[in-house]
Formats: sequence, structure tokens, C-alpha cells
Amino acid sequence: MQRLRWLILAFVVTAAPAGAQPGAPSQELVALLPKDFSLCLVINDLRGHWQHLEQADWVRKLKQSPIGQTLATAPEFRDLARFAADLKKHLDVDWPTLRDEVLGDAMVFAYRAPRPTGREQGLFLVKARRAEALARLVDRLNELQTKAGELKSLEPRQFQGVTYYRREHARNTFFYSLHGPVLAVASSEDTLKAVIHRPVESPVENAPVSRALRRAGAERAWAAFWLNPRDFDDELTAKAPVKDLGPESRVLAQFMTYWKALDGVVLAVDRIDDDIEVRLSLLADAGALSGAAKDWFTRRGQASELWRRFPANSIFTLAGRTDFRALADGLLELAPPDFRKAAVHAVSKNVAAAVGLDPFRDVLPNLGPDWGMCILPAKEGKQFPQAIFALAVKPGTKDTPVDQALVQALHFVARLAVFEHNRTHADPIQMRTVRQGDVAVTYLVQDRLFPPGFQPACALKDGYLLLATSPAAIELFQKPATVAAADGDVPLMRFAPSELAQLARHHRERVLEQIALKSGSGKTAASEHLDNLLILLDLCRHITLSQRNGDGRLTWIVRFGMVSGKTP
Repeated sequence: MQRLRWLILAFVVTAAPAGAQPGAPSQELVALLPKDFSLCLVINDLRGHWQHLEQADWVRKLKQSPIGQTLATAPEFRDLARFAADLKKHLDVDWPTLRDEVLGDAMVFAYRAPRPTGREQGLFLVKARRAEALARLVDRLNELQTKAGELKSLEPRQFQGVTYYRREHARNTFFYSLHGPVLAVASSEDTLKAVIHRPVESPVENAPVSRALRRAGAERAWAAFWLNPRDFDDELTAKAPVKDLGPESRVLAQFMTYWKALDGVVLAVDRIDDDIEVRLSLLADAGALSGAAKDWFTRRGQASELWRRFPANSIFTLAGRTDFRALADGLLELAPPDFRKAAVHAVSKNVAAAVGLDPFRDVLPNLGPDWGMCILPAKEGKQFPQAIFALAVKPGTKDTPVDQALVQALHFVARLAVFEHNRTHADPIQMRTVRQGDVAVTYLVQDRLFPPGFQPACALKDGYLLLATSPAAIELFQKPATVAAADGDVPLMRFAPSELAQLARHHRERVLEQIALKSGSGKTAASEHLDNLLILLDLCRHITLSQRNGDGRLTWIVRFGMVSGKTP
């Protein structure tokens, strides 16, 4: 029975998270949490989302694939089958009933770190769809453990008119209350009393976790993990140095300023149709911040123009906006005065020697804010995939043409590299220039040394300094036809696993050679590993990373666009 109890707990904790609808039962449960808990995990609607996952097209394809069939025969899955059998044998309940009728509405796991005068605390709350199913399960578990000699005593107690129980097990003692469809299990009596008293003390909307989830937009998420920064203040303050000990203490002091302004951290997992979304939200008191940190939490972000300039069929795209001068100033502020002075002098001397400009006065103010890169599939399968790196560069002044100086510096470096190669090798690299309209593209050619389609190129086009794998890639970099919307999430990264799978298929032999070389396995084993990887890549159309700012919240969003019957 002890093994069964731990199996149940482990399976519940690792069960697939699920999302709630308006008025989700989890809102009632989080209102019961005491204010001083360190963190909690809220899981919603296990019943509905489990059913959706079972019917999802990408799950069906995974089950039918060789890798899915292999996973189905793994020891872990056999243990799950035995777990389901044990449920029916010992507790007279099957897994679908436990999932849908007992655990299916909402669950909350909460934890409080140990205090100097006390020990750590744990709390588990569940709201069942059917109160009688929950009560029968609790009674059955108590009965079996009593017969087995594991449950030493079960003592009823009273608090504020509510009956709860002290449950003395052979290994530990904990307390629980069962009120209709709500079960609360706590590691200490004081914690359970606080749960019983909580509805009297404060309405649902004032509960700390409820406020945090609402600010993070996670009250209806599949699952949400909440962390209370205030519970770690004393520990972090104790580790902070008393006086300035150099750059590390300055960094820690600045971190403590940010940390004390932080109201909460929320990690949420959600489902948008068949797609999976993971959101990390930092909630802050923006009034306690200053400078760039305050901007992050108050100012709406703006998407880089490069998202509309790069081709849409990219395998991988990364693009953003950065104030490079402000970034440099912020990094230098963390350095000691002597080091800062020496670093500024060294950087200025080297940059001036390379491009003839002052990096802090001339270069940094004219770089960005837009920057990014993308990797594109080749027009022909066997050719080298194309790539573009772009950095916005302002022209500067007539006397100080920053953009032209940077291009000339790149040409100079390329000529040195070509000269050194041609001096020591029989196959010379040629440096050529081609015009694309009014844009001059400089590129390198060596058909025997370079893979097909690879001709390193650079150009200054539409206010961007471009480095690319070929002149053809630079030609794909075009002006956007529309103006970007000001509101909405700001895209930062996009990766297309299915496009990568297609690229790997085009270059299968070369990929197999690399897998075999690095793994030390034969070609047959390498081929099996590659096939399994391609199956997984084909299940996901795209993975995106975006950012959401404003209203005292900074959120990063990772979205997995899974294949479905609706996918074009």
C-alpha cells in the first residue's frame, strides 16, 4: 500500500496540466492558500485537456510512429499500466474515474520554505467533480492502510465548526479536511487551520496567488506555477556583501534593487487549439524601478522591422531592437572606475584603428536599433542553406559616414583573408562585386572549396549592413510592403522544425556521417536515430519566442505550433 500511495502522488504531480474555463474551480482553491507560502502549482481541468490531447492529431501520429510504439513498450509505460491495475484492485477505482471525477476539475500543490523557528510546510488541495467519489476514495485509502497496519490513528478534531483529521501514519503525520468536493491535506495542523480560516478572512479576488495569476493572464491556463519573491528576501539579503567589494557586489546590489521591486513570478502552460504555449511572467512594482528596467515593465514593445523584411519561409529567424549605446553605458556602469577607464581607452583605440571612428561618439549611436538573422532553405535541395545577418546602420554625418566606414572595414578584412589564403593555397578565392539595382554586393567565389550555393557576401542595403551566404540571399532582403502594427506581442525568435527536417532529408548522407562520427555508432544505428529525430521534428510546424511588456508586467512566450488536421 505504501508503494501505491507514492505511485498516486507521483502520477498526480506529473500528470498533464490542463486549462480552465471562466469561473474555474482553481480560483476557489487558490483563495484558500495562506499568504506566506513560497510557491504553488495550480492545475486545471485535467479531464477536458486529457481528452483533447488523446484526440490531437500530433499525438495520434506520435503513437503510430516507430518511436511512439517503442515508448509504449518502455518500462515507465508498463509501470503506468500496473498503476492503473493497482488502482482498480486496491481502491476499486479505475484511472478514467480518478482522472475525470476526482482530479479532473482543479488541483493545487503549495510549499513554504523552512523558517528559522519552524520547518517546511506542504499543502495539497483538490476540488472533485463528484464529492461522493472523492469521499469514497479517502475512506477506502484509510481503510486499507488501517488493515495493513500503516495508519496508526485517525483522530477527528474541530476548528471554527469544521471537522478535520489528524492522520498518524507509520512514516509521517499530516492533517486533512474533507468538505464536500474539496479536500485539503497539510503537513502541519497550523497550515490546515489557516486554510479553514482563509475564506472568513479574505474574499477570493484578494488572495495573493489569485492576484498574481490574474496579472499574468494565467488564471485560465492549463497549469500555472507561482513563486513569491518576498519569501526569499531574507536569504538573499543575508548573502549580500556589507560593503562594496568590486564588480560582483555592484551586480548583486543592482540585482537586489530589481528583486525587491518584483511582486511575483508566474510560469504558465496553456493550450491554444492544438498549439502549446509556455509563458514566463515577471510582475513588478514599476514605481520602484528606474531607467531601462522601468521601461521594460511599462513601455509597450515594438517589433523589429526585420520580421517583415526577412522571407517568411525561414528555418530560423532571430530579430529584435537594442539601444546599443545605452547597453554599453549600462555594462560600463557595473565596472570599477579604473577598469572602465582602461576598457574605454582600449576599445576606442582599436575601433579607431579599424574604422577611423570613435566607438562611443560615432559608432554605437548609429547602430541599430534593429538587428537580426535568418536561415533559409536553399532553392535546390542539395545546395547550402542560405543565411542573412542584418544590422541597421545610420549614415552618420557627411564628415563622419559611419555606414560607409563599416562596409569598408569589412572589405578590408575580407581582402586580408583572401590574400592570406591565395598566398598559401593553389585554389585561389576571388573577390567580386555585382550590382542589384543601386546596391553593390561584394562576395567571394571558390567553387572547389565552398559548398554549392555558398558565396559569402556583404552589402549596404536600405539602411542595413548585410552579411549573407550569397548575393542571392541579399536579393531576398526586401522592403516591407506594409506598416507593422504598434500593439500586440513582440516576436523575438521563430524556428520551423518541419523545415529543418526537410533540410536534413536533402542532406541525409552527410547528416548520417556526422551522427555516426559523433556517436561512434554504425550507419544503421545512425539512420534509426535520424529517423526518430525527423518524426519528432515533423510533429511541430514552428516554435516561436515573443515578448509582452507593459502594466508592470514583462512576459516571454514560447509557443509550439503542433501539426493538426487543420494545418495547411
